[in-house]
Amino acid sequence: MLGICIATIEQCVFSTQPNCCVLFYLEIIVNDKESTAVFIGNRDCYGVNIESIKETILYTIQSGITTFLSGGQGYFDEVCATIVYQLKTTYPHIKNILMIPYHSFRIFDKSIFDEIVYPFDSYESSYLTYRNAIPERNRVMVMRSRIAISYVYRNGGASKTLELARANGLEIIDLFSLSLEKKEIELKYATHQYADSL
Repeated sequence: MLGICIATIEQCVFSTQPNCCVLFYLEIIVNDKESTAVFIGNRDCYGVNIESIKETILYTIQSGITTFLSGGQGYFDEVCATIVYQLKTTYPHIKNILMIPYHSFRIFDKSIFDEIVYPFDSYESSYLTYRNAIPERNRVMVMRSRIAISYVYRNGGASKTLELARANGLEIIDLFSLSLEKKEIELKYATHQYADSL
């Protein structure tokens, strides 16, 4: 089981417990943007296709992604992080990293993550509020990534994070748009089949 220790740079002490991560300095954990992907999605991702997520994650691994960043908020993040954890049996070199916005953040399942990161030093922390910690954490994840895997269908924090990813030139794999296109194709095909049967 993965332990969690959270410290600022000044407070960091390495743990001697097996599989316990002391997470404090982002450059040590995520130091290669080219091999990093971030998950961006609404908390309540209705209609998301789990098999599509798995296929997308496999595609990114084959494209050289070895590190996956999750914000750990809501269904989409939970599904994505769980799939990465399951794929580690076949791809043991990949990393499943949770980036938390504040120390009291509720983590849905510590055991599936390789590392749990608090990305701000004490100086940065002093300027963060409960309200702006999440957008700032999201910005850090985007700036550390080459690919964004997204399922965003309404306005809010996830849509702003996706806009930031687009503005910074990340490759976007938009699972929501792909699922809509698939549904439209299936509907057209079904309508065509029905018309042929008349």
